[in-house]
Amino acid sequence: MAPRAKNEVGPDPIETELCAHMQAYLEGQIEAFDALYAAFAGRLRGYLLSQCRDATLADDLLQETVMQIPRSRRTYQPGRPVTPWGSAIARHVSQMKRRSAGRRRRW
Repeated sequence: MAPRAKNEVGPDPIETELCAHMQAYLEGQIEAFDALYAAFAGRLRGYLLSQCRDATLADDLLQETVMQIPRSRRTYQPGRPVTPWGSAIARHVSQMKRRSAGRRRRW
């Protein structure tokens, strides 16, 4: 095998790990969800924090996102990156929270 050039980008090892955990979870290994959470929570929290700029709210949104993942697991396509899929769920949760807050202000 030829050595890799300095600027050549290979697969993201974290994404590879996330895909393995997600695949195991989809196959019914419940403990894989804990590993998925451990590997993914930091990325999701960072994304949510960039969206809302409030650490406490980002933590709340992270928990809601984590609760949504099992409900949305059938939408994940095995072999595809987990990060964009999880970020889409987080974005949806964040938008639902924003809409809900807007409705409460009107009342």
